[in-house]
Amino acid sequence: ARLAGQPYGPVLLGLVAALVCWRTAVGAQAAYANEETSMLMAIPIWIPYLLMTPGLLLTAVVSLFIAWRRASAGDPVE
Repeated sequence: ARLAGQPYGPVLLGLVAALVCWRTAVGAQAAYANEETSMLMAIPIWIPYLLMTPGLLLTAVVSLFIAWRRASAGDPVE
């Protein structure tokens, strides 16, 4: 049974997305500092890492916003 107003799922998703976003950003910085490239095409590895971070950050922000909205306004689970 779903319980309306419980923000536990979005909070957990937001925290995990924030953690993955942080680690991805740190990995991008390390790959840039070490000048790592892919084996076959010699593409710098830090570019895909850097491109992943905004989506992960947005996921974290939206999830935490949804959790806050459900907790404060009693927004029903959809």
